[in-house]
Amino acid sequence: GFHLQRLQPAFDVFDLGVAAAGEPHGGVQQRHEESVEHVARLLLVDRDGNHADVAREPHTLLFLGRLEEEKGVFVLIQALARLAGVRPQLKVIIAGEGDVEGVRTAAIAAGVAGRVELPGWVAGAAKARLLARSGIFVLPSRFEGVPMAVLEAQAAGLPVVATRVGGIPQVVIEGYSGRLAEPDDVASLVAALKPLLADAAE
Repeated sequence: GFHLQRLQPAFDVFDLGVAAAGEPHGGVQQRHEESVEHVARLLLVDRDGNHADVAREPHTLLFLGRLEEEKGVFVLIQALARLAGVRPQLKVIIAGEGDVEGVRTAAIAAGVAGRVELPGWVAGAAKARLLARSGIFVLPSRFEGVPMAVLEAQAAGLPVVATRVGGIPQVVIEGYSGRLAEPDDVASLVAALKPLLADAAE
């Protein structure tokens, strides 16, 4: 596993996106890439895939975080339900602690219980395997700073779909490293996911 204090240099490289807010786009992008590479080294995640026994599943979404309304997990369930009809292989791994029963109940009510995996809190090798397996990382939070989970996903080479809040727009560059959606907006999340899922289908 790893410890948060070991990840501090990555934040030092990127200054939590605050200093970057006034930089030209190229400067932000370069600092972002340096930060992601630093996190990759700290997490021992090979962006080119160091998990030969783990098959990438392009239509598997991954959420890492606390299972609560503020993190947008229930919006994610609703988005999954809307997309399920046109993406039969689509599923989501929702990994973390919190309102597990609430998420399970919401998935049942939305008719997507069979498409939702709830492995609980993961770290270290277990987290690395989920990052290697998944095709898209999703974080539809209401509030964030610069989430470490987003940097971890990018270090693993995943496109990110996240909300346009806090420092996220500084690290998720629209059309370059992912897509941005509005918080608490199922339709916006669906619209952000669709082009990435279309790429995965090709």
